Parts: sequence; structure tokens; C-alpha cells
Amino acid sequence: MSKEQFMEGLGKSLAGKVDDNEYRSQMEFYSSYISSEIAAGKSEEEVVSALGDPRLIAKTILQTYS
Repeated sequence: MSKEQFMEGLGKSLAGKVDDNEYRSQMEFYSSYISSEIAAGKSEEEVVSALGDPRLIAKTILQTYS
């Protein structure tokens, strides 16, 4: 899975379920995290794979958000 696919999956899973500030905050966090790990020498696929399924991440975010 690419960063783009991961971010799309995360975005779709969060859209309409959290307020705009929380949505932006989470999207910026994960985008920045992936970019920084790539800059540190890891491959995009390696970083995204280590994060796991974006739907599960969204589920965890939603559980802590509400």
C-alpha cells in the first residue's frame, strides 16, 4: 500500500465522524509521520505496512475521540 492509499483510507474512515480540527490533525500527523520515516531511510511500503490497516487506526481514533 502506498502513502496515498493509506491516507485515502484513513480519510474516508474518519470523514464525517470527527470534527474538522480533529480530522485535519490526524491526517497531518500520519502524513508527517510517514514522510519523516521515509526521510530516515525506510521505504514507503515498509512504513505504511508497519502502521497497519488505516481503517483499524481510524477505529482506534474514533474510540478515543468519543
